Amino acid sequence: MAGHATASASWRDGWRHLRFMLMYSPRWLFFFPGMLFLVIGSLVFARLMMGPIFISAVGLESNTILVAGMSILLGFQMISFYLFAKVFAITEGLLPDDPKSTLSCGCFRWKSAS
Repeated sequence: MAGHATASASWRDGWRHLRFMLMYSPRWLFFFPGMLFLVIGSLVFARLMMGPIFISAVGLESNTILVAGMSILLGFQMISFYLFAKVFAITEGLLPDDPKSTLSCGCFRWKSAS
């Protein structure tokens, strides 16, 4: 067994699986975690703007506001990446057209490749 090469190419298989996840489930990979970051970051940020929070001897102050602001930005970026991944997947024909996700202003109108 020591002389045999492995049957799977782990890097290639991992890259294929990552592309599969990016294209076929952008909602679960980007939208829901992005909304979670955005909502929790906004709630923490809004609460800390009223004043510091003390839990026992630990105070949540300015550094926690910075972390909350970064989580808001991360959430926004993840939601934006969800929109771009979905538009790309629909234009490449990997996902079917979704009439619920077209905006009423006509900003995102796409045609499938089929």
